[in-house]
Amino acid sequence: MILEKQAPIAIFDSGVGGLSVLIEIRKILPYEKIIYLADEKRHPFGTRPKDEIEKITDEIINFLISENAKLIVIACNTASTVKLDDLRTNYKAPIIGMIDSEVVFKYIKNFKGTAAGLIGTRATVRSKSYDNVIKKLDSKIKIYSNDCSKLVPFIESGKIEEDDFKDEFKNCLSPLLNNEITDLIIGCTHFSFIINKIKDSFGKNVKVFDPSKYIAQYVFKKLSQKKLLNDSKKKHKPEYLVTAKKEEFINTAHKITSLILNDAKLITI
Repeated sequence: MILEKQAPIAIFDSGVGGLSVLIEIRKILPYEKIIYLADEKRHPFGTRPKDEIEKITDEIINFLISENAKLIVIACNTASTVKLDDLRTNYKAPIIGMIDSEVVFKYIKNFKGTAAGLIGTRATVRSKSYDNVIKKLDSKIKIYSNDCSKLVPFIESGKIEEDDFKDEFKNCLSPLLNNEITDLIIGCTHFSFIINKIKDSFGKNVKVFDPSKYIAQYVFKKLSQKKLLNDSKKKHKPEYLVTAKKEEFINTAHKITSLILNDAKLITI
């Protein structure tokens, strides 16, 4: 497989969460072609067992390689907990995950203190992937993690103003509020869309970090290193692919991002 400058970047997630990564990538790489894949058929990933997550991730990457992707972004923290080094040995196209050590280093060096919170899905928290990466980068940082999986369906359906969401949101953040953390990592791309609510809850004493923008910077760096930046000055509309619930995906995406995705295609993997 020969990687080409004009080939697309591919981004995938279980649903709308990864759109936060897409938005950041488009800000700094406006001339790149992008494929965004939402695997709504198997959403959510975060409550599935590890072997199933690995199988799903491998199947999606194989599909995106068949679509001639020159770089693949796993815009899902849960899917990023799989062994990326093993995946990278199987494919020529660069594969970037949310928990890449180079990405994590970019923001932990800006931490206010050494007590950091992490909110993510059950699978992300149980994997200890963030803990392991951060421990290697800075052993002084202590991570306090909390499983906030129950927030994902609310965000996926755009129901973030309902009382049930507010109750679950409070339950999710309460343990971390009690730990007197100085910094907080948004360990699920879905949570990027409620980041203002999160910041309001913690106040000015806690610095909140969204890895999405750091992933975008890393994508730029990786494409530059590989000499794969698209040298065209034409802007391209992303191609959106969905494995199920297409109308729900379109409606929620518009509700939380204002993106109009009416030309999203229903596909089978």
